[in-house]
Amino acid sequence: MTTVIAHSGAAPFGVNSYDPDILVNLSEPELQALAEGMLSSRYQQRLDELLQRNREGTADGEMERELDRLLEYVDHMNVLKARANYTLRRLAETLESTNAAYTNDEPAHEGRGHPTRYATDPTANCGGRMGQSARVGLGLSKAALGVACWILLCAAAATVQAAPAGDAVGRFGKSPYSDAGPKPSVDVTVRWNAGPVPDAAFYAQMLTCNPPGVGATARCGFEAPVCERFVALELPEPAEGCAWRLQGPPMVWGGQCGAGQCSFSYFLPERFRLAVYLPSADRLFVSNPATRTALRSSYRLDLAADGGASLVETTALLRRSHLGGALLALLLSLLVELPLGYGFVRLTHSPRRALLGVAIGNLLTVPALWLIVTAVPANASLLTLGLAEVGAVVIEGGIIAGLTRRRMKLALAFAMSLALNLISFLLGAPALAVLALLGIAT
Repeated sequence: MTTVIAHSGAAPFGVNSYDPDILVNLSEPELQALAEGMLSSRYQQRLDELLQRNREGTADGEMERELDRLLEYVDHMNVLKARANYTLRRLAETLESTNAAYTNDEPAHEGRGHPTRYATDPTANCGGRMGQSARVGLGLSKAALGVACWILLCAAAATVQAAPAGDAVGRFGKSPYSDAGPKPSVDVTVRWNAGPVPDAAFYAQMLTCNPPGVGATARCGFEAPVCERFVALELPEPAEGCAWRLQGPPMVWGGQCGAGQCSFSYFLPERFRLAVYLPSADRLFVSNPATRTALRSSYRLDLAADGGASLVETTALLRRSHLGGALLALLLSLLVELPLGYGFVRLTHSPRRALLGVAIGNLLTVPALWLIVTAVPANASLLTLGLAEVGAVVIEGGIIAGLTRRRMKLALAFAMSLALNLISFLLGAPALAVLALLGIAT
């Protein structure tokens, strides 16, 4: 191996002395020799032998470490060769611009005619360290950029699919459904005396505790004469210095219920009570206070003939916290993919570093995937889930290929990512079914 040590010095006329990629204190023949340099036959023979042993799966730990060192030497040499070629090009450009600036009769100043040695800034990085750190930083930047673009693409797809089929956006106009992203919602299952509600249609409204001086709205989230009973409702809460009544503007949408189900969306209060009117009982029921804990919350309201109304939250545990759900999804994914990845590495005689790519890929993609899937509207989940899974495969495959360098073919890296993600997806459905039975997921 040949090591080139560059020392600082004065940069030649016309050469940027702060260009960190220029090699310094080397003559033009030395630069040519470095640019055309090759790995010595002894090292090349040993490298071929180690690569063959690695493909056959017979390389032990010491051989793998030696292979890593040799590949790192090759990387350093390639960086130095590239810098030597770049320096020769800059030298040629400098000579060309210098000759064009002076007439043939004007003598060249000392050091300008044909400089053979020049230097760059003394703080320039060493070739090997610069190449290695730059590749690592560039790889992480590309992975982060890929995740960000993937999230934006999935969000755009969800918004497009969530809009009604007849919706059209003018070239300079704005669609009335242009806000068709995820909205806060509350779904309530209503029961009467522990059984189904006898009314095919009934009404409900969310109440909020307004302090004195804050007026309630005179409108409901539905159009019906019974709205007057909700508007007239006012329940003082002395301990908090407020009164429970309809929320003022902006309004809550929803409240026209059927088949024992009520739904509300848009401007929902964080803390609320539910008022329900049953035509068969000709009575207004008011529940206990409750606090929303998720973007899409679920509740069960038990009504009794004596006027009782008990509101209980049934939102799945994973929907109450995006962070908790993402961490559980990441744990399940790693428990599935790492053992399978180890089997894939053993079967294909791939480097064990591919398992690190699987772990990093999951750390980047699973939380983002969980955020996408839990935030999009229900009618957009199919397209979004497909795009999200494809993005996860591409990102994880790229990370595996980048970490294994030339020791694992690109096609094999993406095949590994595809296989692991497919099996993880297929096993995820039964796992979520079990969690749903336990009340942890929906």
